[in-house]
Amino acid sequence: MFFLPVLLTLLLPGQLSPPFDHVLIISVDGMRGDALGVWGEEGLPVFHSLWDVGTVNARTDPLHTKTMPNHTGMMTGRLAEGEGGHGWLTNRDDPDGGTLQENLGGALTSFFDVAHSDGVRTYLFGGKGKFDLFTRSWQEVLDVVFVNDLSDIATTEVENGMPLDEALLAPSEEVVDALLERWDPQRRSLVFLHLAAPDGAGHTEGWNLSLDSLYGRALMGTDALVGRVLTHIEGSRGLAGRTALILTSDHGGGAPHRHHDRPELWVDFAIPFLVWIGGDGGGQDLYLLNPQRVEPGILLGDAPIRNSDGANLALALLGLPAIEGSTQNSSQDLRVYPFPAR
Repeated sequence: MFFLPVLLTLLLPGQLSPPFDHVLIISVDGMRGDALGVWGEEGLPVFHSLWDVGTVNARTDPLHTKTMPNHTGMMTGRLAEGEGGHGWLTNRDDPDGGTLQENLGGALTSFFDVAHSDGVRTYLFGGKGKFDLFTRSWQEVLDVVFVNDLSDIATTEVENGMPLDEALLAPSEEVVDALLERWDPQRRSLVFLHLAAPDGAGHTEGWNLSLDSLYGRALMGTDALVGRVLTHIEGSRGLAGRTALILTSDHGGGAPHRHHDRPELWVDFAIPFLVWIGGDGGGQDLYLLNPQRVEPGILLGDAPIRNSDGANLALALLGLPAIEGSTQNSSQDLRVYPFPAR
């Protein structure tokens, strides 16, 4: 049985052998954690099916609820500021074509570096043009890159007569198409997939938690796209039973109404953090499995689970060590077992 040695490997110290051959990290841009509770399994069935272990009350960076600082943290296992911070505080690409390393004034290692050095194939699929910053910063260790631009593509599609909700999803559909075409199931892999439609909908009409809102339709459409990815995994001999998935977000939204500019307010900083390890969405609480972390209610929290914990968790699921210089889950002690019954 595949899952018995996997479980033993996770329980033994030192990660003696890789528990999984593939880890996929999905960032749903602008996804509020409470959306999963408001809409339930009927509204967002795929997201709920991925909840083997997780929480809807994880946190962004404590000082930033913006796309670029949080995604940098999700790839480096660092917060933006303070000792060991990654230093990228703006929400845009470098207009001069610089890199994260140049901005920091020194090395900035990512989980792409760690995986690539162990022969793991690395992929970045982004839904915003400013993700080119990551491509430039880690171009030597990224094997496959596909970056789309939500704003440009959605605007063009609307001008061509496409309904707004479909236009917002169009870039993400292309990103998922690229992933399914280019993902090699025969080689161990670390894959980062960014889906931007909910953020675009929130900025257009607000983070309205009704199913028929633009934001609601964007999240349901994104749920369906993730369903395509899950179907692909389960139908592939190289991926089925050998793939773990982490789903989280860079920020929520709604404060103010069409933005996410208030890092002290829960609607902007409370996000999901779901881990699928091959089960059927048993819904185990990640805080209960990790008493070293403190469930923060609606407060910022002193020791919450953060989206930046995912970088070193992904590496642990591949049986790889933590990122050098990282500060979040650097001991790789965030537990995601016991495995759910199959």
